Amino acid sequence: MAELFADVPEVLENSVEIAKRCTLGLTLGKSRLPHFPTPENVSLEDHLRACAGDGLTARLAALYPDAAERAAQEPVYRERLEFETKTIMQMGFPVTF
Repeated sequence: MAELFADVPEVLENSVEIAKRCTLGLTLGKSRLPHFPTPENVSLEDHLRACAGDGLTARLAALYPDAAERAAQEPVYRERLEFETKTIMQMGFPVTF
């Protein structure tokens, strides 16, 4: 790094000063996810399902403009969406969407 910033040595000094000011304490094995308020106090899981379902509906309309083709393809996508949302919830991360 000293070679890369040889023309501006204060950059390295500044980065060391910034690093000295940074502190972070973590408890291993414990998640620190933010609280995510949902509309009308709906559970995070239900909100995730609803948002993901709405997003998939919009995406399928863009991918398959023909309603018959969209209807034929939709079950595969819905099954995959159910798998993905279930996995997210089993891992305890519904707040991350």
